[in-house]
Amino acid sequence: MNAPSNSAAGSGSALAPDRRFKHLGTAIVVEVVAGVVIAILSLKLGLDPGADTDVKDSPSSTPTTSGIGVESTEPRDESEPDDESERESHSESESESESEPEPEPHVLADVSVGECVTADGDDYYFPAYCDVGNFLVLERLQGKDDSAYCSEWEFYNGSLSFHEYPDSPPVLLCMRMQYPDDIGYAQTDHCLYASGPDDDMTFEFADCAYSNVYVVGRTTGRDTSFCDGYGWATWQNAVFTEYSYTVCFAWL
Repeated sequence: MNAPSNSAAGSGSALAPDRRFKHLGTAIVVEVVAGVVIAILSLKLGLDPGADTDVKDSPSSTPTTSGIGVESTEPRDESEPDDESERESHSESESESESEPEPEPHVLADVSVGECVTADGDDYYFPAYCDVGNFLVLERLQGKDDSAYCSEWEFYNGSLSFHEYPDSPPVLLCMRMQYPDDIGYAQTDHCLYASGPDDDMTFEFADCAYSNVYVVGRTTGRDTSFCDGYGWATWQNAVFTEYSYTVCFAWL
């Protein structure tokens, strides 16, 4: 009797190693490809291909702050503006407060005794030359605004009070109108010396023993009829009309 053939068993045991090598080769190829892919991805992401990729669980790793949706771990200062518009408004308000202009001094703040002032039609006073028709400053009083303080001055006939700055104490100017000559200040019974032609006489104060005229009357404005036959002298002021006069006189 013939022995059983074992060719089938021998054939099966010969094929098994080929399949194992084939599977091993495939696994090696897959692992190499995977390594290449990981290396490429690591380069694109800026990671070290040789470093441990499991860094997310490492307590020493630092969380990234780049990318969308990542919030800073630093505490937020609530006093800071929330956005650019608020920040700009905040800056503008600070700029406005810093650039607030200083108050302007009064136009007469530097006027001194012996200088003159005048005004326009709206009673706006300002420094001026000491011409006829303007006011001469006789005295400047700090912290005063009552014209009674000016009454001691001879021929005083005007005053003006103002504040150098909005919150500063008042200043009082005692003033005298600049008339063409002394007859502008003369009152009834004052003696003067008259000189010059009849249509352009000049009058100066003088002792009655050496005078040639005396005052018999005075009125505001131009009114020669007021003198009723006496001699007269008149002067008009276009700005300060209340200082215009007609003075009547008689010869001595």
